[in-house]
Amino acid sequence: MSKSTIAEKSRISRVGLAAAAGQTPIVSDGISIQNGHGALFAIQMGTIAATGVVTIKGERSDDNSSFEDILGSEIILAPADSDGVAILEISEVSKKWARVTVTRTIADSTIDSILAIATGPQISPVGNDASVVDQVLIGSATAGTP
Repeated sequence: MSKSTIAEKSRISRVGLAAAAGQTPIVSDGISIQNGHGALFAIQMGTIAATGVVTIKGERSDDNSSFEDILGSEIILAPADSDGVAILEISEVSKKWARVTVTRTIADSTIDSILAIATGPQISPVGNDASVVDQVLIGSATAGTP
């Protein structure tokens, strides 16, 4: 029996680069979820200044151009969440594209990166985005020289 791996059943993309300290909104690239069931976004934060507030929301679109907010997708981060990762998973998206917008207000905040994983594709295997530079599958983890 063949085992199915996470990498074979998902498409991984870096959809947001590092953003220096600031208060401007950061909008990720859209990820195609046309052959999938949803998307998981990992927003890797840097420092959130002492009075900073970061709001993350999911958005969806038919054309990767005109996006609408997704109800219930808001995540609010505070300074105590500095250097943390916020996860937003959107399932059963009825549109072809999804993305996140990170709004930084009151005081400067930094973003390390934004990763997206299109989950549950109907077609397998799925190739990763060009932003993924390498992939290794370990079928049976045993001790030894890498």
